[in-house]
Amino acid sequence: MQIKKIDLPYTHDILVLGKHTTITKNVVLHTLQFLAPDKYEMLNLDQEPIVEAIFIRKDILRKITLNILLRLLADKVFPYIAEEEIIKVDLSIKIKQGPFEV
Repeated sequence: MQIKKIDLPYTHDILVLGKHTTITKNVVLHTLQFLAPDKYEMLNLDQEPIVEAIFIRKDILRKITLNILLRLLADKVFPYIAEEEIIKVDLSIKIKQGPFEV
């Protein structure tokens, strides 16, 4: 048996929506707005061959720029997803004084 505490609403830092999922980006957006009003930003990724959209918690964008985040996702996440998947990404950001690390 495994017991875990979950926070409500049950949300993640980033959701990556493949191009051919059974659920549309608008349904995901409405669901997130219902569960966590005004907490997520949707970004359409028409130029990506596999990814339709990403949903990013807005407070993440106060810690890391969108450009850096997109490069990180394109390098570390997008190559490993299928067009039919919705992937959750939990991001851990550490801020250090001195040389900047991402």
